[in-house]
Amino acid sequence: MANQTGNFTIKQTYSGEIYVYAIISAITFLTNTIMFCFIVFERKMHIKSNWILASMFCTGIIYALAYLLPRWVMFVPWDLLDSYACQILPLLGSALIINFNLHLVLVSLDRYCCILFPFQYNMPQASVITRWAIFAVWLISFASASIPLFTFLVPIPGMCIIQLNSRSFHIYTLSAYIALFYVPIFILGLAHSRILWIVSIHTKRRHEIFAVNNSIPASVLRRNLRAIAYMAILIGLFLIFWLPSMIYYAILFPTIHLDNKNMVLSLDKVSIKIIH
Repeated sequence: MANQTGNFTIKQTYSGEIYVYAIISAITFLTNTIMFCFIVFERKMHIKSNWILASMFCTGIIYALAYLLPRWVMFVPWDLLDSYACQILPLLGSALIINFNLHLVLVSLDRYCCILFPFQYNMPQASVITRWAIFAVWLISFASASIPLFTFLVPIPGMCIIQLNSRSFHIYTLSAYIALFYVPIFILGLAHSRILWIVSIHTKRRHEIFAVNNSIPASVLRRNLRAIAYMAILIGLFLIFWLPSMIYYAILFPTIHLDNKNMVLSLDKVSIKIIH
């Protein structure tokens, strides 16, 4: 009887948040699905950089369906605290966050190669490299998230709170974010700064863009500028939504404790944001 009363109290506590996260999940799913379908079904969008974006939007769809919904909408009503999902879902969320971040870095590197090496960029081998790079992003993100499941976080029903509160898990999470979130963000910033610097110089002297014989017309430059501007907006929104929460997690790292069922989800709440 006491257990039933406790479960009812938990469900009441999270009832308001469930509706909020249900709306977030729906918006995340719809926006990413619309962008993904636009790229897939619009033939003009079938270029290398857009296929990278399509893969990134696919990440957003999976994030909504496989993480947001079960982790924040169905977790308490379905009583998943003592299930395997309790250990697996936080790792899945980390994998998808890292995956999305690596996709942004990949898009920036794609623009970087397009601006600096236009002739090599249009070679047939470039498409093969792009496909392998997308595959590597998915492999790295999910392989890194799977490490704990085979080492110190082997799922044990009923041990979720203890395992997620272990120092090993916190050290792993922080290390993964430093290696696969903060460092890529730094690389992304360097690549985009380099692109903007090059374009700003070439804008002032278009007749010298990449060759002294004006081999690249002004229309190409304008198209690249638009693509860079869109990419800068996307990166800016990503940083606004995610970077503060990641810094917040790093600051709170030494003092994070999960000491009761009502706090079992607090580890991920510092990093939950909307992927658009």
